[in-house]
Amino acid sequence: MPHVEVLPIADVPRAFGARLRLARQEAGLSQDGLAKAMAECGFNWRQTTVAKTEAADRPVLFAEVVALSRILKTGIDEFLSEGTPLDSLLVELQRAVMDREKDVHNAEQRMHIARWNLHNTEVGLRLAQAFHAYRRDSDSGPLRADIELILEQYGESVTRAYGVFEAAMIPIPRVVDAEAKALQEAARVELAQYDRMSESDMESESGEWLLALASAAEGNKPAAAVSDQLSLGNGYRVHLAELLTDLVVEYVHA
Repeated sequence: MPHVEVLPIADVPRAFGARLRLARQEAGLSQDGLAKAMAECGFNWRQTTVAKTEAADRPVLFAEVVALSRILKTGIDEFLSEGTPLDSLLVELQRAVMDREKDVHNAEQRMHIARWNLHNTEVGLRLAQAFHAYRRDSDSGPLRADIELILEQYGESVTRAYGVFEAAMIPIPRVVDAEAKALQEAARVELAQYDRMSESDMESESGEWLLALASAAEGNKPAAAVSDQLSLGNGYRVHLAELLTDLVVEYVHA
């Protein structure tokens, strides 16, 4: 058994508080987390109780020491030792690593949000530029080509650029309807391909997928997975570009 230096009685409360703080931090518990763990053991502890105990501002019952020892997986005698500078450094570095890991996670989350915001802003800019060019030139050919290219690059985000459509005085329900019609047409085209397949090839296809296609081809709203798959097709983009172009021609004037 390792030797543990026993402290003078007068120093016990201070040393106990310091060792409790180190043990808590090493266990990765906040003061509130430790208080909740003690409450589960039947003690009326709050975050302030932990803070006062670590600061040696309250007397500690032996039963509380036993419970803390079990929660923190620390020997009771270890609460009565000062601990070495290396002990303190170890806990400090462990805590620092956990903090940096949280910083990295938060930074990655912020980066993901920033990229998504950039993506949506780029969509809005490209659409606004295409609409502006049409209003200036009144030429629907380049407009349709631009919309089709934007759809190819940004997918379904195009029909979610509500701010641009609203600024162009295009009713959002018309945009939603255009997307639904494009999905329906894409489902019809996809379903028609199966009519030309051999019986052996048909057997390898999923029955659920065929049923989903048939439902979408009838104009029913497809499930998200089906919609995502259909929107990848060139036919969907071409048809939607045509419908959106018609809307711009109808509502955007010089």
